[in-house]
Amino acid sequence: MFELRRKLRSRLQHRNRQNFATFNLHRRRSLLSLGETFLAILRNFPATILQSGKRRIPVQIPQSAEPTRPTNMTGQLSRQRRMSSFRQRTKFRDFRLLHGFTLVELLVVIAIIGVLVALLLPAVQSARESARRSTCQNNLKQIGIALHNYHDTFLYFPPGNITLGGCCATPSFTSWSISILPYLEQTALVEKYDFAKNNEDAANQFVREQYIKLYECPSELKTKQKLVPESGPAGTNNIEFMGGSYRGMQGKSDGNGWWDTNQYSNQDKSWAGVLHIYDSGLPIQERIGTVQDGTSNTLMVGEYSTKTHPRRRTFWGYSYTSYNQGAATPQSRVLLNDFDRCVAIGGTGGANPCKRGWGSFHPGGIQFINVDGSARSISPTIDINLFCDLATINGGETSQ
Repeated sequence: MFELRRKLRSRLQHRNRQNFATFNLHRRRSLLSLGETFLAILRNFPATILQSGKRRIPVQIPQSAEPTRPTNMTGQLSRQRRMSSFRQRTKFRDFRLLHGFTLVELLVVIAIIGVLVALLLPAVQSARESARRSTCQNNLKQIGIALHNYHDTFLYFPPGNITLGGCCATPSFTSWSISILPYLEQTALVEKYDFAKNNEDAANQFVREQYIKLYECPSELKTKQKLVPESGPAGTNNIEFMGGSYRGMQGKSDGNGWWDTNQYSNQDKSWAGVLHIYDSGLPIQERIGTVQDGTSNTLMVGEYSTKTHPRRRTFWGYSYTSYNQGAATPQSRVLLNDFDRCVAIGGTGGANPCKRGWGSFHPGGIQFINVDGSARSISPTIDINLFCDLATINGGETSQ
């Protein structure tokens, strides 16, 4: 029995020595001293009762704090008391040493978790933006397919917009984005549009205020945003339109004339794009056959988003001038996603080139589709003359 007790004591001491190598020696000794003091207090505590008012509450005395036994059993009871005290001390010691955490350890774990989060967060954000960019590109491809289906039906592309009159106050009618709605599974919506009435008429309010997911890039700062455009009949009469992200390419401009209104007379006729105005002076709708510069080398639809001046953003259903059509002007500022900054930089035409600008929130550049339906991303730092060459359908350029 004595040998077994000695072996047990030896094993426990060996395990404690291993734990001593891991923990602070001074702290361990102070904890053990505190535990032994507590046990001594319990052993000497009278094994009676505690008073709680007039009610007598019995106290359960720990095994190590048993009351004093008769002296005629001193040998056996003394050994039992020593073993009980030893077990209590070793149990207390093992619990403290094996199951506790120091403040330093806790801080280290928190620091490691913080580093891992810092490393993973940019990767997660990059993956989300990649998904948004892919969705945006898919939207443009669907728009390209719809334009080709329209072409297959009518043998020409839809007009960029129809405005029968001068700039700025004349109401407009349909536009390319309204015309292709049946080919985007929006037949029920387009049936509510009255093509005999102008775009701003109350009869067409339901259509122009509808949110179409395919017409908005998921990277827009504010989606499903309905606002009053800043200019034109809608701005004058406080008429709201639903926002969008995609504009038709009307063609190239020198900053003094435009293909979305009747101000194109001073522009080279070869600078026209695929989706330009249809009016009495230009009663033409383009066909694939008229795209002499090549369908894979000519831009048809692209993005425009701005972080400032939200009333100058794209409105998919607003046919008036620049709100769903853009132009290629030989000024690099027109590729910024910041309308106010574009205006502040200045250049030929003042703010008008900025109104017909392009921009996106994708890190890789601005998304476009060509006339053949293929997608491409154009960097804001592209040679601006090359960008203008890609906007024309019959400019005779060799740019790709």
